[in-house]
Amino acid sequence: MIILRRIDAPIIIKLNRGDTLLSGERILKKVDLKIILDNQQPKGYQLELAINQYMMTQNKNVYWLPSSALNTYPIHKRGLIKGIYKIISMQIDILTYIGFNNFIKQELFFCRRRLASQRQIVNRSS
Repeated sequence: MIILRRIDAPIIIKLNRGDTLLSGERILKKVDLKIILDNQQPKGYQLELAINQYMMTQNKNVYWLPSSALNTYPIHKRGLIKGIYKIISMQIDILTYIGFNNFIKQELFFCRRRLASQRQIVNRSS
């Protein structure tokens, strides 16, 4: 799998690895996604973490590539109070779904390698 990592994310997002773990932009095999959707039935923000967890438990190769995609953060979309509420509710949803230990494992160990070249894509997909 390849994750498109947001290179212009705010520092707080980079520190908690939201630019990678929750970027929302992934390239993965359809068969893997089907297994995740059929077995786990994630909803909303849970999907990204379900994909991450599956890739970790199945020892799949996961790399990131820089992406210039921009994201409008909840505080900018909804205002300060509603934005903070959205962020907190998202974090609660995430932690409830995968648990604190799995979330920490993803932050510490998941997708730490940048894809070095397009040759790696060809070699890995064969």
